[in-house]
Amino acid sequence: MNTIVALFDHYDEADEAVQALYDYGIESSRISIVTRENDTLKHGTSAGPAAATGATAGGVIGLIAGVSAVLIPGIGPVIATGTIAGALATTLGMTAVGAGLGAATGGLLGVLVDQGFPQKDAEFYAEGVKRGGVLVSVQTDESQPHEQINDILRDAGAVDIDTRRQAWQSEGWKNFDETERSDETKQPGNENYRRL
Repeated sequence: MNTIVALFDHYDEADEAVQALYDYGIESSRISIVTRENDTLKHGTSAGPAAATGATAGGVIGLIAGVSAVLIPGIGPVIATGTIAGALATTLGMTAVGAGLGAATGGLLGVLVDQGFPQKDAEFYAEGVKRGGVLVSVQTDESQPHEQINDILRDAGAVDIDTRRQAWQSEGWKNFDETERSDETKQPGNENYRRL
């Protein structure tokens, strides 16, 4: 099993990517979404046909229908689905029991590293979510060509990780800081891990 991941600046782009992944034949159970809870997502999941149909609805709304937000250190309320959501729930449950571990060992950054993301990329993706982006990750097997999935994500508007990282670094960003609240942030591995 391999993981391909992309960051989107806008909900609509992520929605287009998820719908295109469905159309390509990727099962919803293989797609993970992580994004800060915001009014756009609340509106999409609180009323209308997508909320009523759950996973049969297309795009991101179909994946997140009925999902609650969780509080992530350094980011705030986050909506997550898929394997990343399961890992977050496990991590946050353990940190709650360990009372004092908190942001030092938990949160999105730790989950991404535990799932095989290189530290540098995990920090980028956590920062991207913190800044309001939408993280989409896809688990694939050998029957699904990675280049076609990369093309789907890129065509939908996935950000170029190297270009974006350079832009953030030119603004003074060094790494993801779980102790800095998300409202203080300015708006814009391994062999089984692939990024655009």
